[in-house]
Amino acid sequence: MFRELKTQYELDKFDTTKKHIVGILWYAALLSLVVSRDLLGLVIEHADDGVVFPPERWAATFRSHAQLILRELGNISPTHRRHCSND
Repeated sequence: MFRELKTQYELDKFDTTKKHIVGILWYAALLSLVVSRDLLGLVIEHADDGVVFPPERWAATFRSHAQLILRELGNISPTHRRHCSND
């Protein structure tokens, strides 16, 4: 997990000494990682048998498309969300 945070979110390249900025960036990276992993779980659950999603490749894909993915998830109607959560 720490290697993924370091490589995908470049946490070793923060250019600040302000503790509050570093803290915010860490929390943002951790939140993104949690969302990414949850979405990966859903993708794997609904994918055809035999389809492989290596976590590091998924992390890079998620990172480059996160805004679009999250925007689309935000556009799902509440009714659809309730229906999906009952499956």
